[in-house]
Amino acid sequence: MVQQSGFRVFVGSTLGRWVITAVLAVVVWGLLFLFLALQIPAISFILMIPCVYFGWKTLNKITPDIFVFMPIGGWIIYFVIKFLLSIIVGAFATPIYLGKKLSFAVQDVIVEAMDEASKQTKL
Repeated sequence: MVQQSGFRVFVGSTLGRWVITAVLAVVVWGLLFLFLALQIPAISFILMIPCVYFGWKTLNKITPDIFVFMPIGGWIIYFVIKFLLSIIVGAFATPIYLGKKLSFAVQDVIVEAMDEASKQTKL
Protein backbone atom coordinates (compact mmCIF):
# COMPACT_ATOMS: atom_id res chain seq x y z
CA MET A 1 0.00 0.00 0.00
CA VAL A 2 1.25 3.44 -0.92
CA GLN A 3 1.54 5.98 1.87
CA GLN A 4 0.74 9.47 0.68
CA SER A 5 1.17 12.69 2.50
CA GLY A 6 -2.15 14.23 3.41
CA PHE A 7 -1.03 17.61 2.09
CA ARG A 8 -0.44 16.30 -1.44
CA VAL A 9 -3.82 14.59 -1.48
CA PHE A 10 -5.49 17.75 -0.19
CA VAL A 11 -3.79 19.97 -2.78
CA GLY A 12 -4.81 17.56 -5.52
CA SER A 13 -8.47 17.64 -4.47
CA THR A 14 -11.12 20.09 -5.61
CA LEU A 15 -11.15 21.81 -2.24
CA GLY A 16 -7.37 22.09 -2.39
CA ARG A 17 -7.65 23.70 -5.82
CA TRP A 18 -10.00 26.32 -4.38
CA VAL A 19 -7.71 26.95 -1.41
CA ILE A 20 -4.69 27.38 -3.72
CA THR A 21 -6.70 29.79 -5.85
CA ALA A 22 -7.76 31.82 -2.81
CA VAL A 23 -4.21 31.97 -1.45
CA LEU A 24 -2.81 32.99 -4.84
CA ALA A 25 -5.52 35.65 -5.15
CA VAL A 26 -4.56 37.15 -1.81
CA VAL A 27 -0.86 37.05 -2.74
CA VAL A 28 -1.35 38.58 -6.21
CA TRP A 29 -3.72 41.29 -4.97
CA GLY A 30 -1.56 41.99 -1.94
CA LEU A 31 1.60 42.39 -4.00
CA LEU A 32 -0.12 44.56 -6.59
CA PHE A 33 -1.63 46.87 -3.99
CA LEU A 34 1.57 46.93 -1.92
CA PHE A 35 3.79 47.98 -4.80
CA LEU A 36 1.23 50.43 -6.12
CA ALA A 37 0.89 51.98 -2.65
CA LEU A 38 4.66 52.18 -2.26
CA GLN A 39 4.83 53.76 -5.70
CA ILE A 40 7.29 51.28 -7.13
CA PRO A 41 6.13 51.26 -10.75
CA ALA A 42 8.74 48.85 -12.13
CA ILE A 43 7.71 45.97 -9.87
CA SER A 44 4.02 46.81 -10.29
CA PHE A 45 4.50 46.65 -14.05
CA ILE A 46 6.21 43.26 -13.78
CA LEU A 47 3.31 41.93 -11.67
CA MET A 48 0.75 43.32 -14.12
CA ILE A 49 2.21 41.43 -17.10
CA PRO A 50 0.65 38.07 -16.14
CA CYS A 51 -2.56 39.88 -15.20
CA VAL A 52 -2.76 41.38 -18.69
CA TYR A 53 -1.98 38.02 -20.31
CA PHE A 54 -4.57 36.00 -18.37
CA GLY A 55 -7.10 38.84 -18.52
CA TRP A 56 -6.71 39.05 -22.30
CA LYS A 57 -7.23 35.27 -22.57
CA THR A 58 -10.36 35.51 -20.41
CA LEU A 59 -11.76 38.39 -22.45
CA ASN A 60 -11.12 36.43 -25.64
CA LYS A 61 -13.19 33.56 -24.24
CA ILE A 62 -16.22 35.74 -23.52
CA THR A 63 -16.21 37.89 -26.66
CA PRO A 64 -17.81 36.65 -29.89
CA ASP A 65 -15.66 35.32 -32.72
CA ILE A 66 -16.70 37.86 -35.30
CA PHE A 67 -14.73 40.38 -37.26
CA VAL A 68 -15.90 43.97 -37.21
CA PHE A 69 -14.88 46.42 -39.89
CA MET A 70 -13.74 49.68 -38.28
CA PRO A 71 -11.40 52.49 -39.18
CA ILE A 72 -7.91 52.50 -37.65
CA GLY A 73 -8.97 54.90 -34.89
CA GLY A 74 -11.73 52.50 -33.84
CA TRP A 75 -9.26 49.64 -33.58
CA ILE A 76 -6.89 51.73 -31.49
CA ILE A 77 -9.70 52.65 -29.09
CA TYR A 78 -10.84 49.00 -29.03
CA PHE A 79 -7.40 47.68 -28.10
CA VAL A 80 -6.78 50.39 -25.48
CA ILE A 81 -10.10 49.59 -23.79
CA LYS A 82 -9.46 45.84 -24.07
CA PHE A 83 -5.97 46.29 -22.58
CA LEU A 84 -7.31 48.27 -19.61
CA LEU A 85 -10.09 45.74 -19.06
CA SER A 86 -7.60 42.88 -19.28
CA ILE A 87 -5.63 44.37 -16.38
CA ILE A 88 -8.77 44.48 -14.23
CA VAL A 89 -10.09 41.06 -15.30
CA GLY A 90 -6.59 39.60 -15.08
CA ALA A 91 -6.29 40.53 -11.42
CA PHE A 92 -9.09 38.02 -10.82
CA ALA A 93 -8.25 35.53 -13.58
CA THR A 94 -4.53 35.14 -12.83
CA PRO A 95 -4.96 33.36 -9.47
CA ILE A 96 -7.56 31.05 -11.01
CA TYR A 97 -5.35 30.06 -13.95
CA LEU A 98 -2.26 29.65 -11.76
CA GLY A 99 -4.22 27.73 -9.10
CA LYS A 100 -5.49 25.28 -11.73
CA LYS A 101 -2.02 24.81 -13.21
CA LEU A 102 -0.44 24.26 -9.79
CA SER A 103 -3.07 21.81 -8.57
CA PHE A 104 -2.97 19.81 -11.80
CA ALA A 105 0.83 19.67 -11.53
CA VAL A 106 0.51 18.33 -7.98
CA GLN A 107 -2.05 15.77 -9.15
CA ASP A 108 0.39 14.61 -11.85
CA VAL A 109 3.14 14.22 -9.25
CA ILE A 110 0.77 12.18 -7.05
CA VAL A 111 -0.20 9.90 -9.94
CA GLU A 112 3.44 9.39 -10.92
CA ALA A 113 4.38 8.59 -7.33
CA MET A 114 1.55 6.08 -7.07
CA ASP A 115 2.55 4.45 -10.36
CA GLU A 116 6.19 4.24 -9.27
CA ALA A 117 5.22 2.80 -5.88
CA SER A 118 2.94 0.21 -7.48
CA LYS A 119 5.74 -0.83 -9.85
CA GLN A 120 8.13 -1.26 -6.91
CA THR A 121 5.63 -3.37 -4.96
CA LYS A 122 5.15 -5.68 -7.95
CA LEU A 123 8.88 -6.39 -8.13
